Amino acid sequence: MDKLSIFANIGRSIAALCIALFIVFWFPSPAFDACFPDNSSYVCGQWPNLFAGLVFVLVGYYLGPKSKYHYIPGLLIFGFLGSAEHIRFGGQLLEILAEAPFQSFYYGGLVSLLIIVAIKYVNNRWVQSVPNKLINKDK
Repeated sequence: MDKLSIFANIGRSIAALCIALFIVFWFPSPAFDACFPDNSSYVCGQWPNLFAGLVFVLVGYYLGPKSKYHYIPGLLIFGFLGSAEHIRFGGQLLEILAEAPFQSFYYGGLVSLLIIVAIKYVNNRWVQSVPNKLINKDK
C-alpha cells in the first residue's frame, strides 16, 4: 500500500468519526428539545440516546474505511460516549461496567449493527441471485 493510500484512509477515518460525533452532539438535541423537565416520558428520556447510538455507528461504518484501524478507535469512542454520563457523575468503574448493558445508547448501536447485517445479507443474496453480475467487475 503506498503512502498516499495510507494517508487517505487515515484522513477518511478521522473525517468519518468527526462527522459521526458532530451529528451525535448536534442533531438529537434540537429534535427532542420540546421536552420539558417535568416530562418523564420515554420519548423525552430514551429516544435521543437510541438515535445517537444508531447514527454514530451507521455514519462511522459507512463513511469510514473498512479496516480495523478505523473500527478500533470507533469502538473505543462508542464505548466512551455510552458511559460518559456515568463517568461524568463520578461513578466507580465496576458500577459503570455493570450499568453498560442497560444504557439506551448501546441499544441504538445494536439496532444499527442489525441494520448493517441485514443490508449485507440482502446485498449478498441479490448478487448471488443475479447471474453474470460479477463478470465485468474486474474491469
